[in-house]
Amino acid sequence: MGALMRAVDWSKTAVGPVEGWPSPLKTTVRTLLECRLPMYLAWGREFTQFYNDAYRPILGSTKHPQAMGGRAPETWPELWATIGPMWDEVWRGRSFGSDNFRLTLERNGYPEDCYFNFSYSPVRDEAGAVAGVLVTFAETTAQVMSERRLMEERDKLNNILQNLNDGIFTVDTGANIVDMNAVALRMHGYSSLEEAQRAAPSREAHFEVRTAEGKVLPLPEWPVMRVLRGERFSDVELRVRLRKQDSSWIGSYSGTPIHDAQGNVRLGVISLRDVTERRQLLENEKSARRAVEKSEAKFRSIFNLAAVGIARSDPQSGLFLEVNRRFEELTGYSAEELSRLTFSDITHPEDRQRDREGFRAFAQGSLPSFRTQKRYVRKDGRVVWVNLEAVAGAHGPDGRMLETIGIIQDITEEKQALLAVEERERRFRVLANSMPQIVWMARPDGTFDYFNERWFEYTGVSETAPMGPVPCEGVVHPDDSTRGREAWLLSIRTGEPLYTESRLRRGDDGTYRWFLTRAIPVRGDDGAVVRWFGTSTDIDQQKRAEELLAHSGELFRRVTETIPQAVWRTNLDGSADYFSQRFYEIVGYGPKDFLGWGWSELIHPDDRHHVLEEWRRCRDALIPVSYEFRVLGSDGRYRWFLAQGNPHRNERGEVDKYYGTWTRIDEQKHAQAELLELTQELQASVRARDEFLSLASHELKTPLTTLKLQAQVLQRGVEKNDARLGRERLGQLAEQSKRQIARLERLIDDMLDISRIRTGRLTLRLEKADFVELVREVLERMQHQFDAARLPAPELSASAAIAGVFDRLRMEQVMTNLLTNAIRYGGGQPIAVRVAEAGERVRLEVSDRGVGIAPEDHERIFERFERVMRPSEVSGLGLGLFITRQIVRAHGGDVRVESQLGHGSTFIVELPRTAVTGGEGVHVV
Repeated sequence: MGALMRAVDWSKTAVGPVEGWPSPLKTTVRTLLECRLPMYLAWGREFTQFYNDAYRPILGSTKHPQAMGGRAPETWPELWATIGPMWDEVWRGRSFGSDNFRLTLERNGYPEDCYFNFSYSPVRDEAGAVAGVLVTFAETTAQVMSERRLMEERDKLNNILQNLNDGIFTVDTGANIVDMNAVALRMHGYSSLEEAQRAAPSREAHFEVRTAEGKVLPLPEWPVMRVLRGERFSDVELRVRLRKQDSSWIGSYSGTPIHDAQGNVRLGVISLRDVTERRQLLENEKSARRAVEKSEAKFRSIFNLAAVGIARSDPQSGLFLEVNRRFEELTGYSAEELSRLTFSDITHPEDRQRDREGFRAFAQGSLPSFRTQKRYVRKDGRVVWVNLEAVAGAHGPDGRMLETIGIIQDITEEKQALLAVEERERRFRVLANSMPQIVWMARPDGTFDYFNERWFEYTGVSETAPMGPVPCEGVVHPDDSTRGREAWLLSIRTGEPLYTESRLRRGDDGTYRWFLTRAIPVRGDDGAVVRWFGTSTDIDQQKRAEELLAHSGELFRRVTETIPQAVWRTNLDGSADYFSQRFYEIVGYGPKDFLGWGWSELIHPDDRHHVLEEWRRCRDALIPVSYEFRVLGSDGRYRWFLAQGNPHRNERGEVDKYYGTWTRIDEQKHAQAELLELTQELQASVRARDEFLSLASHELKTPLTTLKLQAQVLQRGVEKNDARLGRERLGQLAEQSKRQIARLERLIDDMLDISRIRTGRLTLRLEKADFVELVREVLERMQHQFDAARLPAPELSASAAIAGVFDRLRMEQVMTNLLTNAIRYGGGQPIAVRVAEAGERVRLEVSDRGVGIAPEDHERIFERFERVMRPSEVSGLGLGLFITRQIVRAHGGDVRVESQLGHGSTFIVELPRTAVTGGEGVHVV
């Protein structure tokens, strides 16, 4: 609108060139253009007009753009007699407004009644004098018309209730009568609703209620009390006696409780029908059936020997009463199974309606017999064609038919031969012309070459008219034509299905109705589109219902509160004006926290920018929205939501709102996170495996290389008869080889233990032992390692003896691993070993004064292939501590480390002294 305003030659108007405009005028026009609500300014006594984009729709198709800069009396001659005097009052300095004010506008070439909420305010110049009229307003035509339609619907509903043949009345939670139609008043002996309401507290004094069997019913079991307890029931027959008139009748009662939003019963609705006459008729029918039974013996002999199917059935319910053997063979059902079925149950679905209509005419006496060709669906699913002729088997005293006898002949072979010829010719037309939608087809290039009869009936287009690429010219609403054509061309170009909504003109009266058009491509063997098949479905009532629903707050809330998702509605600027109660229950906030822009403030900071950008992108394109984000609840926790929504169009086809849902997806997001974590763990395991293989190769080669060199020295000495290979030298070489072989054994044992632990085959051989003595033995056996590292033997601090049940070899393995690590990482400082009792447990501590371990690595070092230092700094497979922990835990104990960088480390082992049964994957011998 700013561009239009700049294009106006204001020097030819009463306000003059822009550079000469007074400051108040410039300020007001700037405010008007920036406002998203409809605003209008009339300046000076000439009432020169200014307006913004939001005001544009008010001008319709005939008053814009010439209204910009024009005079208000000339633009609105049809209104001037009404609004002119009002503006004179504004010119005197008075401000006023009105709600739902009716004005008759001629903005689209014809008079139409429109309704507005408006406010007239004076705009003053620098001197404080009134210089213009500022109008702010909102059109409420749709709302007013919706309210009128609702009132009309309520009146219709009330008229229907009052004219029903059934009695209907409602009661509140105190069992007081709220409303009662004329039938219910008459049946209960009341002359007016007021009389019924006065008598309600003493209803037991007015009525006696019995069951159909004659048992007196106490008041708590009356329909009124049952429905107020929340019970739902139907067709409960009761005998009601009016004590005052001493008359009685039989009523069939049904009750439905109405609940409020909290699930409490708010009202009870009870309907009743006088079935006294029907009960009497049933008794009469029973008498008639007894008379029929007398002639049944003669009939049965013919019935069972017939070569055609014979079936007796109840004309009222359609249930089979009796069938002969041939009919069983024909349908594939046994007589017992058929006794629970009706003739409609086994009739082909496509034949049922015609079958019912023909049988109804026969049952009413319009036809002496009922003859038809139809299909039965056998028990095994096969379809058989039959000739059926039905006649009346017996009548009651009142002339009503009590049973029918059907003679059924199998004509499947003849019918299939005939249908095979007809089916190919009529299949498509029957399908297309029987559909309520408009059905059409087009060639790959979009040229239409077929419409079903519904198209010609609706549009009034002649069937002889050429089709071609644009058969919809003049049929599609002008406002929808371009959008629909672009969508169709896009589908033709991309081969994607078409989905669009547009208004189509009806030929007989020129009115437009909304249609949903869908089209799918039919592809050949090579994947190329060979045909387009489409339908156009009338959704006019649905669109109007959506508009009504959008403006019927109470009905809208009732619907949205019943679904598990949170329902929301926003304006086009993104501000929310509605969230369903379900959402507040999830996050723990109230409307004041979320309406307007409050909802965006509670989005997780990492998600907020993306959500708002995606919202603006979809809003600008008027397309559905879908995104995931986290929302802060009142408990301080963030919850994941999936937001989905669609634009809503008003009766003019303009998008005015977005409606959608928020669905909790915490479980899905957690599952995704777990999957990512598992993937990362798997990748880490693969990397650890590769590193282990590399380390194992290195660690195994080191002792093997040493052994190889020693063997070569021995071989050369023997070959040369080297005198230096005396007893002492041979002893040294033997001792070195022994150490390298022991090292190989340890490496192999560690790898075997890893395999046993992973496959659940770790074995413990438990025996009674003195734990202190075990520690001493290990220290003595490792003395040569301490000597090699130039360390004194560790000082053992322990009591005399600590008896328990352990696997001696595994315990020695644990202590050897811990002492070897202390030698390796102890920095050449003395090692301390302590053993003590801790109740029913024994505690072992191995301390060094070495490099120490960072707190974040305390748990990592007990994992497979993990070491305290880098592989380049210290040798080893990184298995010792992992195996140690597994052995200790298999004994029912645990191991941990206490350490800080630069302050050494203490490894602590705690074990139960009693026998253990072993954990998962541990075998105890």
